[in-house]
Amino acid sequence: MCGRCEGDACWPSQDEKKGDAEQPSKLDAASAAIEELQTLRSTVYTAADSQRLDWNVLTGYEEQKNEIQDTLLLTLQHPAVHEAIKAGTRVTPGSSLSRTVLFESPPGCGKSTSARVVASQAGLPLVHISMENMMSNGYTGRQEDVLASIVKAIEQLPGCVLFLDGLEAVATTR
Repeated sequence: MCGRCEGDACWPSQDEKKGDAEQPSKLDAASAAIEELQTLRSTVYTAADSQRLDWNVLTGYEEQKNEIQDTLLLTLQHPAVHEAIKAGTRVTPGSSLSRTVLFESPPGCGKSTSARVVASQAGLPLVHISMENMMSNGYTGRQEDVLASIVKAIEQLPGCVLFLDGLEAVATTR
């Protein structure tokens, strides 16, 4: 764990990037993936882009913030602890790590901010994809190909938080 991050993972500093012989190829792939994502109208927030965010940037929603902290962030930050608890309490084996959350609310209620906090606290980049932009004229008829390219680029990252904003633009019924 580095001095900048809490948890087991973080986006490496410039010094850490230079330290490991294997690291340059991984970082080159990650940098190329971020550039590719940006050409596909995605926004990528890394730890280097902004200060470390915590839940204090979002007012209210204490119950929801605590649930996200307990079920999602703790499993991302401390997977070994979660696995040890699971081993002592689960009858059937298998992964029970929470890796998904669905934010549903009207615009302006903190969904994007919550996603940025989760990414910041987990020490992972946030890939923000506006589904409304995806459905715009620039991608008409190519949405599936663009989404496939986005997924392929994301697979080159060492990990990330993916935020699909405005999913109702694609899936109009819930």
